[in-house]
Amino acid sequence: MGAEKITSMTRLQDALHNGTTTLIAVAPTLPREADIESELEDARRAAARGYFLPDEDERARAAFARYLRARAALLQTIEDLRPHVRKNGDENLPAFAVALAAACMLVRSARYLVRLCEEHPTIAKKLDEPDQNSGIPRKAFTQIYQSLARPANLYRFFQALRYARDHEAEIAALAADPLIAPIIQILKEERPHAAAIRKRILVNHRLRYWTHSLRRRRRATLSNVLFALFEVSGRAVAEMRLGKPKQVTPAIRESARSLLRPGDVLVTRHHDAMSNLFLPGFWPHAALYLGDEEHEVLEAKKDGVKFRKLEETLSVDAFTIIRPKLSSQDLTTALARARTHVGKLYDFEFDFRRADRLVCTEVIYRTYHGIGGIHFTPAQRAGRVCLTAEQLLDHALAHHGFEPIAIFGSPGVSELLHPPGTSKALKKSYAPATS
Repeated sequence: MGAEKITSMTRLQDALHNGTTTLIAVAPTLPREADIESELEDARRAAARGYFLPDEDERARAAFARYLRARAALLQTIEDLRPHVRKNGDENLPAFAVALAAACMLVRSARYLVRLCEEHPTIAKKLDEPDQNSGIPRKAFTQIYQSLARPANLYRFFQALRYARDHEAEIAALAADPLIAPIIQILKEERPHAAAIRKRILVNHRLRYWTHSLRRRRRATLSNVLFALFEVSGRAVAEMRLGKPKQVTPAIRESARSLLRPGDVLVTRHHDAMSNLFLPGFWPHAALYLGDEEHEVLEAKKDGVKFRKLEETLSVDAFTIIRPKLSSQDLTTALARARTHVGKLYDFEFDFRRADRLVCTEVIYRTYHGIGGIHFTPAQRAGRVCLTAEQLLDHALAHHGFEPIAIFGSPGVSELLHPPGTSKALKKSYAPATS
């Protein structure tokens, strides 16, 4: 036997070993309707509501990221086996069987995901959002949909199924090989799903993909135009100040620093900010205090979600401190979640359904919702579902997950108030706007 053939067989055995190991590991992680009822329930609630809550959003992203990792492993397995798969040559039938099993798993799971998203467009829109922390690229679902509907992929898949039917007995005999036996079992489980797939079904996927792609492009074009419009006007409004000195002095800031603890929420106001005209109530803005020396505050402003110094956040005319009522373990979980949003763009459209662009209160919302019994209910404001800074204060006044700690600069308050008196002053500061 020549050295070249020995090398080729060694490579084939390595590819088979790696491929079988990958498929055995991946098989339990692929989405099956019976196994992911909790994710389905989240999806149904989100679809009915029209948007995902932060905890639902996290679970959806985690499940989708797992699927994308499994999908990538299957695609790599097929690519590794491709040089070893030929229609002629029994010695390469094991490579074909492993590659076919991977392809069947890919098509079945992609069809399930596409059907789910066709029934619930809200889910499709969510899965197309990028998420750097989860490793989810932009338009990930659309790329899966496109791959499933691509004519060349459909042709190759049906050719492989036809070849498998013509060599059914030989493939079944591979079960005698301990290395390939688990793959033959996977093929047996996947076979009913593959047999149920007809060309007409996948051609229909192609037609529906065209519709999905057209709608997505229209939405993306409109969204980009609107975002650019809101960004230009939002930046201009945010920068329109009258130039008066701020009422929060360095001494007041240092007094506040002595009261602050990691996890506290700072709700603030600039008296001269023109953006106040477009935001409800006395209190328009919120930021999250982290307490780290380098990362004191996490705050979403027109330049995005960034770590900022307390001096910058409290260069304002009025502020309130509220504190989450959480155990140390829950607080650690929440603050770790908060840090995942660093670097995201500011959302000038105030669209709480998106997780890749955030407004100031959405940082708080996505940090605490669903942790330690804290639950927020976003409200309809000016045609958008969002959470206002004053809704955060409502939670503190009602002791629903938060409590008021201090207040400065609200009507009638010219010094930093620390309980007692904080709740009364806080109620007075925004009761006229919410009555």
